[in-house]
Amino acid sequence: MVMVNIRDDACSVHARMDPRHWGIVVAALAADPASIPELETAIQRFQVTESERSPLADLNSGGCWDDPDGVVVVDLTAGALRRSSFRR
Repeated sequence: MVMVNIRDDACSVHARMDPRHWGIVVAALAADPASIPELETAIQRFQVTESERSPLADLNSGGCWDDPDGVVVVDLTAGALRRSSFRR
């Protein structure tokens, strides 16, 4: 699990994600989404079934910068992705 923070011009959100969901988010970034709704649309292309729950379903408002397994920041406006791993 890793804490994923996603930002766009309108807001910042976060959720803990397992590697499978995080992989779908990373793949969806290839569509170069500029907003969280655009990222959600791109994610749908990589989900196995339509009934599969979106990796963004459990997003909470605001940022969360403390997690023992590491923190990922996806800044959609800047087109940047950064990961910090704290577990050694």
